[in-house]
Amino acid sequence: EMVLSLVRFSAFLSMKYSIDPSLIKNEATSKIFFLYKKVRKIAYLSVDMIYTPASFGANLSRMIYSISSYVDDLFDENSAMNKSIQQLEDIIHQQIYDSSMCILNSSRIEQNAYTSYADISKKIKNVFQLRKLLLEQEEYNSIYSRFQPKEIHNMFPSSTLLLSKELKTNDVYDMSREAEIASKLPYSRIAYGTQPAQNFKRIYSAYGLITTKSVLADVQTIISNATMLKKYDNTNHIELVKYAVKSLYDYGNFYFNMTSPNGISANDCVFIGNGCKKIAAEIRNVFSKNEIANPDSLHEILSCAAVLESLNYSGTVICYVGGIKASKYKTEKIDELDGFIYLPNKERRDGFAYIVEAKNYFGGERDAEKQLITTSRYLNKCLTTEIVKKTKCAYMIIKENNYDCS
Repeated sequence: EMVLSLVRFSAFLSMKYSIDPSLIKNEATSKIFFLYKKVRKIAYLSVDMIYTPASFGANLSRMIYSISSYVDDLFDENSAMNKSIQQLEDIIHQQIYDSSMCILNSSRIEQNAYTSYADISKKIKNVFQLRKLLLEQEEYNSIYSRFQPKEIHNMFPSSTLLLSKELKTNDVYDMSREAEIASKLPYSRIAYGTQPAQNFKRIYSAYGLITTKSVLADVQTIISNATMLKKYDNTNHIELVKYAVKSLYDYGNFYFNMTSPNGISANDCVFIGNGCKKIAAEIRNVFSKNEIANPDSLHEILSCAAVLESLNYSGTVICYVGGIKASKYKTEKIDELDGFIYLPNKERRDGFAYIVEAKNYFGGERDAEKQLITTSRYLNKCLTTEIVKKTKCAYMIIKENNYDCS
């Protein structure tokens, strides 16, 4: 009876937030409203789990039918049951609704539908044709997509980039602005879309490579766009580093593990800003003997700063002062980097990326040079490299040798 009552109540409410809870003054009604939202959430999760590649399952439908036995737990937000439901909901949203492929799929369908609508609407000459459009009759039926866009269906999930940042109280999600951003990206090669989180506390931005024929150019375009619009925050800007490094190696044949000094997160090893010398100063200001006890780790970090100081570039800089381990699938680590610098707005033929190798002993620059020579064998064949030695370290300048090659 309780479940049937809640179903009738849901028909009245129809949407989760159709009634402002603050308007409900009666305590009994407030409890029913609270319980309704819990049942509705469990019901949606039960359906969503059918499509979620989660590694575990739960019989949520049975939970609804036996809800009367644990009503008290549902009213307690700190109960193990409520925490489990919240965790399950977070996993589902990460794997489905807030995933890069879901965002890109929805955005491309919307973009295709808008393009079709713009073309067809120009042909409407009278009210009869308008009526056919509204009723999706005859040729106007083609405006609405019934299938996943081909370009998204054929896209490799590993070619996507997902970023997010916290939404502040006064932030407004502007769909027209997002459409303008998408229109400035090469439509046939790059997919783009955004989506607010279900609680409207974060905004997710997804990019994807429809084709990898121009991977060097397109990845640079994506990262330049993301940095210019600040599509990330300090909790996930490591994803920019991963995406950039991946594009430089033989694409699709490597995966990368980001490492950092003990007690420091990988995200804290990412520095983004304008001007090489300015970023170098930030690195030296953040890391010293007080923060990094291991002298070899500190030497690697300060070597990155030294390389930056030697570069005369005032544009956008992305620098990672942690370690990067490159592995081929089904094999152990085959390459390792001690630092990485990426310049998303610089001409690729002039040197747009730098790999740093440091050896904290006398003459270490010679061994660093040898290791960088080995690294060059794994890079994209369209790239040329030049190695520069400094005291106890060396760095590799990476350039694109032929724009048509990528």
